Amino acid sequence: MSKGFIAATLLLVMVSSCSRVEPPPTRPVPRQYLLVADPASAPLLRALTRQYSTAHPHLIFVIDVGDPVFIESRLKSARTALGATTSIPAQPAPGVKWWLADLAMDGIAVVVNRQNPVSELAVSDVRAIFAGERNAWADYGAPGLGDIKVAVRDSGDTTRTLFDSVVMGDLRLTLEAVIMPTPETMLSYIALNPGAIGYAPAAFLAQSDLSVKPLALNGKLPTPENIAEGQYPMVSAVYLIAAREPQDDLREFVRWALSAEGRRLAQTLGYATLP
Repeated sequence: MSKGFIAATLLLVMVSSCSRVEPPPTRPVPRQYLLVADPASAPLLRALTRQYSTAHPHLIFVIDVGDPVFIESRLKSARTALGATTSIPAQPAPGVKWWLADLAMDGIAVVVNRQNPVSELAVSDVRAIFAGERNAWADYGAPGLGDIKVAVRDSGDTTRTLFDSVVMGDLRLTLEAVIMPTPETMLSYIALNPGAIGYAPAAFLAQSDLSVKPLALNGKLPTPENIAEGQYPMVSAVYLIAAREPQDDLREFVRWALSAEGRRLAQTLGYATLP
């Protein structure tokens, strides 16, 4: 066998081997999306985007939190394509409607310190307390707690809007009420003050290890079951919202968030889910 034949054979083998080398897989291009949420729905949106990103690490979600006016202005801009809210803002333009999807349900829990022996109040009792008409725990069987310290959310907050609508009606809040800027500060204040009373999204209690507890209103606790069945007096929906129907990556995220897997995640956080 000639040296030329051997060299040609080796060259042919080398070329053949090189032709079978697979190109390295291409990595998806990282993409960032700006989302928006109100304080009541922010924990759920954060959890959903965090879990979705574990399977799609090239997608980066940045969530800003604000009141309905902030959410409306951000969604009208081209930079924010999707949000979550418990209160639907005014229509984006005449003849134009928001794109909405029902994500979950939540309730507003009336919250007291875990040391408080009171476990149930009527809605009329809560109204009298927050209006300052009855400001002593002795009126409700807990004389050792002294005066009632009322805490509320700031004006414009979606939780306060629903509380004022369902509980307060035409009555004004007591001037002694202390304003809490976030649900987290509300729960911290209640945990540090045995005589305090306030309110917060019910799902926040399921995620909190602070020394607080919800009161039953008219005999019903703000459990996911009572909320889903409409048995609890203060119930709000959690919506996904956009100025137009989400497309591409966000469309697939929405599809997943509304799937059985997304609902299970919402349930672990204390939210009630739709069938």
